[in-house]
This record gives sequence, C-alpha cells and structure tokens, in this order.
Amino acid sequence: MHQAGINFAASLSQDDVHEMESFSSSPDTGMRRRIALLVASQDADKLREIRGQSPEVFADLVAAVAAFHTHAAALLDLATVAEARLAQIEAEAGATPMH
Repeated sequence: MHQAGINFAASLSQDDVHEMESFSSSPDTGMRRRIALLVASQDADKLREIRGQSPEVFADLVAAVAAFHTHAAALLDLATVAEARLAQIEAEAGATPMH
C-alpha cells in the first residue's frame, strides 16, 4: 500500500538503460576515463611540454577529457535523480533520510 505523495513515472526505458550501460562500459569511454586520470596525474610543466611538442596530441587530450566530462556529468545527473527518488519514497514511509 502506498501513501499519497509525489508520483513519478519511470524516467528511463529498459532500452535506455541498456544503451547507457553499453556506452558506459565501452572501450572508448574507458579510454577517455584513463586519459582524464593520466592528465590529472601530470604537472603543469609536463602538460605544457606536450602542448609545445605535440599540439595535435594535446588537442586530442582536450577532446577526450571534454567527452569524459560530459559523460561523468550525465552520470552525476543520473545518480542525483536516483537518489532523489529513493529519498522521496523514504520520506513517505517516515524513514530517516539518506543524508
């Protein structure tokens, strides 16, 4: 039995879920994540060196990190929505909030 509260429909279809999971686990996404980790592990001098010696490689790094950022932001949005949905259901039941 459910108490009156905010109702919401599913925001993703099963096809959406499968597509998102496939993209998230793709080799390209993994490569972009590893590039972001690599870039974050370099100091400014090293990144300046790459930019100076290989501008095309530097441009590829910029593009890969930007693509990973877009993906990571979408994952954060997904987690925020999922958490809000669970918090709403918890609140309806009088449970302690998740945070």
